[in-house]
Amino acid sequence: MCDLVAVESLSTEGPWSALYRYVHGGHGHGNWLIVPYFFEVSATARVSDSGHCAAKLEGSTDWLITQRLILQPQIEMNFYSKDDAGRAIGAGLADLDTGLRLRYELTRNFAPYLAVTYSTTFGDTAEFTRHSGENVSGARFAIGIRARL
Repeated sequence: MCDLVAVESLSTEGPWSALYRYVHGGHGHGNWLIVPYFFEVSATARVSDSGHCAAKLEGSTDWLITQRLILQPQIEMNFYSKDDAGRAIGAGLADLDTGLRLRYELTRNFAPYLAVTYSTTFGDTAEFTRHSGENVSGARFAIGIRARL
């Protein structure tokens, strides 16, 4: 099976793009997914020498409360093809991180922020986590500085 994903702009002036998925070896049909440009979406895939595959999906957007005060929700999901007890990772959806970051942009390149994130693990990854004595889910708070050089 082979997947082909194409991204197209729906118009030169509109804030929308479309993703199309084609599956080779099937009936050649696809599904359209319309995504607004203001969402930052990324996908990463990795394959190891031992045949382990990993995929990461990330998404975020910026909501302007004022011109300088920005709320940024985000989500990140990690998927694995096989259990890896040495790394305490289970097959399937292993973990999910979601959160909110509130930043105040003093300049475009410098912004202090407050953040809260919630993390949880699933399936065998959760079992590995429990076995090691750690919590399978929890919230974290952070204070930091976003700097672009």
